[in-house]
Amino acid sequence: MITTFQAVVYSIAKALGEFYLLGSSSLETLIHTALGWDFPDSSLKAALNFGAMIAILIYFRHDWASIFSSFLQVLLFRKRPQTFDENLSFFLILSAVPALALQPFLPQIIGEAGDSRLIAGAVLVVSSMILLYALGRNKKNRNIFAWSYTDAFGVGLCQVFHLIPGGSALFASITYASFRNYHPEAMGKFTALAFLPLLLVDGIECAREATVVWNLTFIVSLIVSTLASLLFLGALLNGLHKTLPRNIAVMRVLIGVALLVLYFFTGN
Repeated sequence: MITTFQAVVYSIAKALGEFYLLGSSSLETLIHTALGWDFPDSSLKAALNFGAMIAILIYFRHDWASIFSSFLQVLLFRKRPQTFDENLSFFLILSAVPALALQPFLPQIIGEAGDSRLIAGAVLVVSSMILLYALGRNKKNRNIFAWSYTDAFGVGLCQVFHLIPGGSALFASITYASFRNYHPEAMGKFTALAFLPLLLVDGIECAREATVVWNLTFIVSLIVSTLASLLFLGALLNGLHKTLPRNIAVMRVLIGVALLVLYFFTGN
C-alpha cells in the first residue's frame, strides 16, 4: 500500500527521472530496493504520467497552439504540409509509432530476461558512455527547422528505451540528436514535444487498470508531479547548452553502479 508521503516521493522521482534524464524506472527500482517501498500502483502511475504530460503542455503551450492550428489547416484544406509547423504535427505522430507499437509486449519480454536492477544498472552505465561520446562529436550546426521525417522516426526508435529498465525516452532521443549534430535548443524542444504522446497513452492505460483513481493520493501526486516536472523540464532545457548533459551522464553512471551493487550484494 502506497502512502501519500511515498506517492509524493515517487512523484518527484518521476519528474527527476523523466526530465533530468535519470530514468524514472531506475529511480523507482532504487527506492524499492533501498527503502523496501512498494512499486507505484496503476493509479499512482496514471497520476505521474498525466502530471508529466500536463507539464509539457504548459511549458510549450504556445508551440502546441501553433502545432494544433497548423495540423487543422492541413486537414481542413487538404493540402500537403510544406512549412515546418505544418510538418511538425506529423513528425510527432511518426515519432510515437515505434514505442506504442512495441508497448504491449516488450516490457513482458524484458521482464522475463532478468532482474530489473541488473538490466537497469547495465543500461544506465552503457547508455551514459554513449551519450558522452555523442556530445564530444556534436558539431551543433543543425537547428529546429532541420528536423525531418527521418529524424522523427529516429527519435521514435529511441523512445522505445522508455520501455526498458534504466532507459529514458528523452535521454535516448537527445543522444540521437547529438549524433545528428543538432543544437541543444533544437534537440531539447523536439524530444520533449515528442514525449507527450507516450505519457498520454501510458496514463490512459494505467488509469484503465486502476481500481481507484480519483482519491487524495492521486490528486496530490498529480499536482506534485506537474510542478516537479515543470521545474526539471525547465532546468533541462536551460542547461542543455552547458555542462548539464555530462553531469547527468555521470549521475546516471552512479545510479547504475548503485543498482548493480544492490543486485550483487543483497541477493539476486
